Amino acid sequence: MRWRPLDAPGVTKNVLIATDADGSLMHFHTTSGKMLNKITSHKNPLLTCDYKPDGLEFLTGGEDGKIRVYDERTR
Repeated sequence: MRWRPLDAPGVTKNVLIATDADGSLMHFHTTSGKMLNKITSHKNPLLTCDYKPDGLEFLTGGEDGKIRVYDERTR
């Protein structure tokens, strides 16, 4: 799990990303308790996630050994 950096420009605050062994990455707005988005990487359990320091991109690392980078605005 990782928090979106607080100084990320023009985005909702209090957002957390989390990975799951089923291959899912989820964005949660912790203030409202709602899931904002879910990305599923079929047949690739996700093991880690993190944000770039500017908060504009995030990455996932899975069992396949590849690191994938996503644009925070388009996901």
